[in-house]
Amino acid sequence: MRPTTIKRFFLALTMSLATHAGSAATFSVTTISDTGATNCAGGGRCTFRSAIEAANATPTQDRIEFSVAGTFVPLTAFPSVTSRLVIDATTAPGYVDAPVVILDGLVAGASADGLRFSSGAAVSDVIGLAIVNFEGSGIETAGSADELLVMDCYIGIRPDGTPSANGEGIRLTTDSNLIGLPSNGNVITGNTDFGILISNSNNNEIVGNTIGARTGLTTSGNGSDGISIFGDGNRVGNLLGNGGNTISGNAGSGVFVIGNDNVVQGNFIGLSDGTVDGNGSDGIEIYGSRNVVGGSAIGEGNLVGGNTVGIRLGDVLAANDTVVEGNLVGIDYIANSGNASHGIVIGNGSNNLLTGNAVVGNEDGIRIDGNGNTLAGNRVGVAASSGMPTAGNRGIGVNVFGSNNVIGSDPALPVTPNRIGNNGSFGIAVGGDGNDLRGNHVGVNLAAEDLGNGASGIRAKAGVSNLMIRENVIGFNAQDGIDIRTQVNAIQVCGNYIGIFPTTNDDIGNSLDGIVHTGDGGVFGPIGDCGANRIGNNNGEGIDLVGSGNVIDGNRIGIDDAGNAAGNGLSGILLQTAGSTLNVIEDNIIAHNATQGIATSSGSGNGNRFFRNSMFANAVGIDIALDGRTINDVGDSDTGPNNRQNFPALGNVAVADSRLSLDFVVDSTTTDSAYPISIDLYLAGADGQGFEFLERINYPASSAQSQVSAVDIGLPPGVTGGHVVAIATDAAFNSSEFSEPLPFGLPDELFMNGFETP
Repeated sequence: MRPTTIKRFFLALTMSLATHAGSAATFSVTTISDTGATNCAGGGRCTFRSAIEAANATPTQDRIEFSVAGTFVPLTAFPSVTSRLVIDATTAPGYVDAPVVILDGLVAGASADGLRFSSGAAVSDVIGLAIVNFEGSGIETAGSADELLVMDCYIGIRPDGTPSANGEGIRLTTDSNLIGLPSNGNVITGNTDFGILISNSNNNEIVGNTIGARTGLTTSGNGSDGISIFGDGNRVGNLLGNGGNTISGNAGSGVFVIGNDNVVQGNFIGLSDGTVDGNGSDGIEIYGSRNVVGGSAIGEGNLVGGNTVGIRLGDVLAANDTVVEGNLVGIDYIANSGNASHGIVIGNGSNNLLTGNAVVGNEDGIRIDGNGNTLAGNRVGVAASSGMPTAGNRGIGVNVFGSNNVIGSDPALPVTPNRIGNNGSFGIAVGGDGNDLRGNHVGVNLAAEDLGNGASGIRAKAGVSNLMIRENVIGFNAQDGIDIRTQVNAIQVCGNYIGIFPTTNDDIGNSLDGIVHTGDGGVFGPIGDCGANRIGNNNGEGIDLVGSGNVIDGNRIGIDDAGNAAGNGLSGILLQTAGSTLNVIEDNIIAHNATQGIATSSGSGNGNRFFRNSMFANAVGIDIALDGRTINDVGDSDTGPNNRQNFPALGNVAVADSRLSLDFVVDSTTTDSAYPISIDLYLAGADGQGFEFLERINYPASSAQSQVSAVDIGLPPGVTGGHVVAIATDAAFNSSEFSEPLPFGLPDELFMNGFETP
């Protein structure tokens, strides 16, 4: 808080504002009349008009008090205040906690202001007046009349609650004014235009006021914005921690700001006396740079509900480098107080930070059209604390249209993840390019409890490129964990827990697939310091893929970090449609899935490579065309997914000195398979699924179809018996199903029960 404001605050508390050098004068108004002979300086009959004139004639800060109460009706505009002055109407007989002195401008003339402070009137005060029916402003400052204090006034409304509009409530064109104090705020409502207009004016504070409708007093707000600010360094609310304003029922926005370094903090916006009384447009609308909405300390956040949009940053103009923190946007402890459209919108702007907000009960939670913004540590559709309503937003939790935004935070940093749950549609829907979705809890809270969204946890929209989805926890959603159903370019998905809760390995499965991806060139698995995806317990496929040139590498699918079964309800990985070509599936652990470990549909394409995966305890290991084991045909002339590549036939196995020797042949002609063919050998359980890769052998064209090849390879330490299987992959990357399992060595229950782990 600025030093000037501190000084004025404590002066007001002690009511000693008029105590200066002994030359200060006090003028007592004795009549409600605006005409007739006066003798204010001599202590005789004194009108309010003549008291202002007398004060203007002295160079000191004078004081006007009232020995009479009632309605003052000026016949013309009151003279401007041109000298430092305190007008204290709490001195009128009968004053308790509402004005008994009313300035009524009904006949004051066109554009007349109630009170106007101009050059020479700096550091003046207005206390305890009602100001109504002036065509101009109720109170206006001009020239160099800085540091005006207005407290305990009713502006635009009579004390009995009757709206009696001024043109504007208060217009400030000077700096460092203080409108209201904690427990001594003003009621500013019923005015035709703005409640408060700050025009080319800086460093003002608006504290503890009721601006707009108030239940029990009136249902008529101001005709435009509650507060409209064009300037820098202004503060709305939270002086000394308890000075929030109630700003509701206004026809425009609650608070509208164009400027830099302004603060909106600790206010009730669209909520009034425990009921919903929304503003006609946005709750808070911000343009400019380095503004602050809310804060991290208790009492600094705003409660924003019942408006069209709760908080808007930028639209035609940009809002940059603004912090929106600690606000309750939508439902708080007041039922059904959500904003009609979005809770928070970043319409145009960059480098804005949304953190620590609870955004609940709106249509959509947060919408981002701008670029380069960050959302970290928010609750979107999730109650701010226990005992508050848990209903999510009715539509999407976070809806991203812009580019290069970060939704989430690095899990290694001491920042609570975004918790995005209970929303009626997607948890996060993302478009634009270069967005990073990192470290969020989507559909599940930090205690592994169900906060599932009504559609998929994360949805990538059409045309997205360079999308990173990493290190999120995604569970309990009514559709898929991650839903990428249209062409998405250069997507990277790594380090996510999808249907499996980290640390505890609880089942948090999604209702459909873990991941659905329709697109080309995606990477699913470790990238740099971002690790494997864990995908399990989902009711559908672990990964359902339609597209070309994707890489699924290094994931755990159907098994948790402790090695426990977490199988998906269908296959671990399913490739679908003719567009599924040239995909690489390698180095994954794929286990315990209810149908196949890896499957391709009957219409899937060619060139899909399965290499070095550890597979066990799936109902079937690899199933080409979803028709069960495909028996090898003579010469491999059949066609279909992966060209229905024949698998190797194994035989003549032997074990000696920790080495395994066997013979194999691939019944494929050079016209039906691209040579050379790679043969991958695996240790397997009796279920015929290769759980540990042994070696890759080259099968040249000279051996095509009938040539039996011999191989001699080392076994892992301690392995003396079990089963071996093989996969054939031709030079066009068409991989086969597993071969028939071939037992070898001494019987060993470890390698016969089908539940081996690597």
